[in-house]
Amino acid sequence: REGAQDYLLKKEIGTSLLTRAIRYAMERHRVAAALSASEERFQLAVSGATAGLWDWNLQTGSRSRLKPLLQALLQPGISVPGPR
Repeated sequence: REGAQDYLLKKEIGTSLLTRAIRYAMERHRVAAALSASEERFQLAVSGATAGLWDWNLQTGSRSRLKPLLQALLQPGISVPGPR
């Protein structure tokens, strides 16, 4: 199905249809580029997070992907060094 949104019949190609198809293709490209940039910024933020980060599935209640500092904070009896 990839690319099906750009399928045009040769018999029905007109200026307005072609213009619309090009405009939609450009918009999809812009959105994909913005998503890629946003995901890259998110990954940089995650990799630089020192306080901790987790993935919490609200439907199942499971938590995963704990950063070491957050893991220590959630385990009772473990002391975590304060700010320097």
